[in-house]
Amino acid sequence: MTIPEAVSLVLQAGAYAKGGEIFVLDMGEPVKIADLAKNLIRLSGYKVGEDIEIKYTGLRPGEKLFEELLMDEEGMQDTDNKLIHIGKPIEMDETEFLRQLRTLQIAAENNSDNIRQLVKEIVPAYVIKEKKEVETKRIFLSSPTIRGLEQEFVKQAFDTNWVAPLGPNVNNFETELAQYVDGGYAAAVSAGTAAIHLALKLAGVRAGENVFVSSLTFSATCNPIRYENAVPIFIDSEEDTWNMDPEALRKAFKKYPDTRVVVIVHLYGTPAKMDEIMDICKEHNAILIEDAAESLGATYKGKQTGTFGKFGIYSFNGNKIITTSGGGMLVSHDEKAIEKAKFLATQAREQEIYYQHKEIGYNYRMSNVTAGIGRGQLHYLD
Repeated sequence: MTIPEAVSLVLQAGAYAKGGEIFVLDMGEPVKIADLAKNLIRLSGYKVGEDIEIKYTGLRPGEKLFEELLMDEEGMQDTDNKLIHIGKPIEMDETEFLRQLRTLQIAAENNSDNIRQLVKEIVPAYVIKEKKEVETKRIFLSSPTIRGLEQEFVKQAFDTNWVAPLGPNVNNFETELAQYVDGGYAAAVSAGTAAIHLALKLAGVRAGENVFVSSLTFSATCNPIRYENAVPIFIDSEEDTWNMDPEALRKAFKKYPDTRVVVIVHLYGTPAKMDEIMDICKEHNAILIEDAAESLGATYKGKQTGTFGKFGIYSFNGNKIITTSGGGMLVSHDEKAIEKAKFLATQAREQEIYYQHKEIGYNYRMSNVTAGIGRGQLHYLD
């Protein structure tokens, strides 16, 4: 069919139109794009495959070979012109159709499993393909490793009825960890976040005061700064270790010379550049707090991370190098500071025969049961 003939056929179909019809025009045998391309090459005086090569790329994602204007169930109605046909749509009650669409919308919003069946009710020709079950294997991020010794210490807690906070496991865990890192003294608490909070309290951080803190870290590093209504000033990272950049820290002290406290992070178990950071903190008489939550066992020039600054903290959350299920530890070479931390972590209760509290305290102490897990884990740290 020529173009003028095709245009004429379209105009004739328009004469049958009453509104809403779908016209199907018989314009002869369809022309393949490949054949059309070959003819164009030949008409241009070239040889197909020699001068010009035709490449078939196949269907792209989401692409179809053809579109179906009418389903088999709809069929076609003939007209006086044998080349013009009118599609016969499936009749459906409008109210019922809108109800089904609304049901489908609700199913989609709720991620319903039966959404395919609802589509088939509206469009009977829709074919539901069987969903193949794909076997998936989860890869856990730093999942805990339990070897059995943990259960022995936990059993001791139950056998002696020491299941409340504090007890022999807590005391021994503090001593054993302090000895392992050569960190002086230790206070076992409910989380690494609690340990950071206590370190900030012991450092005398006040409301409105600036505190320098690593920018690339988990929010638990800086949340305790806001607990005290202080202001975290984030120090950018250097590319070697991804930890606090000493040069950025030096610039920060020039801009905020009155800052007294610096909180650094040993990210992903990699020690920060401690020589430079320690020198800068000493130069400005600043208190250094080490967030070694992820670096227990890591050393910098032979010395354990968490033991360089005034205070160091470790985390025993489920994804850390060792775990107590949940918990943390504050370490320091200042014995009086650690005793003060334990006091604050036990609701700041005075040594009286009655309940006496002279300052704000916290329920931060570790359970004797979870400390037993930590003791068992510590044996296998190396």
